[in-house]
Amino acid sequence: LGQWLACVWLWTLQPDSFLAIYSVMLVAQLNFFFSARWCLLYILASMGIFWVIQSFYWQSSSALRETLLFSAFHLFSWLIATRTATEQTAKEEALRAQKTLEANSLLLADTSKQAERLRIARDLHDSIGHQLTALAIKLEVARLASADNDKAQTEIDQCRDLTKTLLRDIRQVVSDHRSDQTIHFRQALETMTENMPKLAIQLADKDLFIERAD
Repeated sequence: LGQWLACVWLWTLQPDSFLAIYSVMLVAQLNFFFSARWCLLYILASMGIFWVIQSFYWQSSSALRETLLFSAFHLFSWLIATRTATEQTAKEEALRAQKTLEANSLLLADTSKQAERLRIARDLHDSIGHQLTALAIKLEVARLASADNDKAQTEIDQCRDLTKTLLRDIRQVVSDHRSDQTIHFRQALETMTENMPKLAIQLADKDLFIERAD
């Protein structure tokens, strides 16, 4: 608004139609802040005021011709700015899509690793764990059957203790694999927002603070 008022003020200072070039520069800026309809309304209003000042205030004989000429300059400036803004938006959308794809790839890789860990844990529990349990039961039966043989009793007790230790270790490994469900959300978020325009992000402890940049 300040720039527009300055343009109108300059038009009233002297009968120099070239001063309308400042309005051409202004319309190139407006395209980044307002819709196309408002930009076109600005062009019509500004050129109307320019024609009135040139015709009635300065009584210029070429007011209409100069108004049409600078109207064309306004439209040209607006079209160039529109194309530039469209290309900038397209680049931002492409970058956003690329970052989203990279973040999804990271999350998918984490999910695949977790699925593999769960499969390994399930296989350990279903195969080795069950066999060790059966072995522990059989050793207990053998220990009871050889109650009169002290040497055999000692060997069987050692084997039974070793079996229990192995079974406990297997269960611990299975538990660790199942409980490790870490998803690298922070890494995915940083990848998705890296070099992203108009976006500022701050990560503090477990809380995420996301704010749009001005």
